[in-house]
Amino acid sequence: MERARDVISSAAMLLVQFEVNMDATLAAMRLAEAARVPILLNPAPVAPYPPGTLELASVIVANEIEAAALVPSASGDHDAEVGVLRRMSRSAVITLGHDGAVVDDGSGPRSIPPFAVQAVDSVGAGDAFCAGLALSLCEGAPLASAAHFAAAAGAVAVTRAGAQASLPTRQEVEALLAGR
Repeated sequence: MERARDVISSAAMLLVQFEVNMDATLAAMRLAEAARVPILLNPAPVAPYPPGTLELASVIVANEIEAAALVPSASGDHDAEVGVLRRMSRSAVITLGHDGAVVDDGSGPRSIPPFAVQAVDSVGAGDAFCAGLALSLCEGAPLASAAHFAAAAGAVAVTRAGAQASLPTRQEVEALLAGR
């Protein structure tokens, strides 16, 4: 636990999701909160979670299915869903695949346009999006700009097969952003 505390407290951001044991995820989030390290939570796959878990997140990133499960009262209304998720955290993002994303940092929902690419395999796109978002936020970008960078990372990821093999380099993301 001491090693985890040292690593997390020296991090620029903690990125977690629900594929890891929930007790371990929650412990990591609490360590980050105590160290004032921002937390990006991707609640995937949607699973039962202890009360207060979402509220520990600085940013919640959910896809359409996850958002509908987390906010059933607004299911399908992405602006309403992102607003509810944002009220649980400081910022929220709903990824919409080939339709881009919707973000809310407290100033209301904003659409992030998609990138037109030839999709091969969507496996890993969400991971690429979350990694790109975390990177850009850690570099000081506002949420909408960070989500634009993240959307480019996700778009590059879908152009090739596999999960880890599809994750883009920064240069590939920047090339797509530059239109190359």
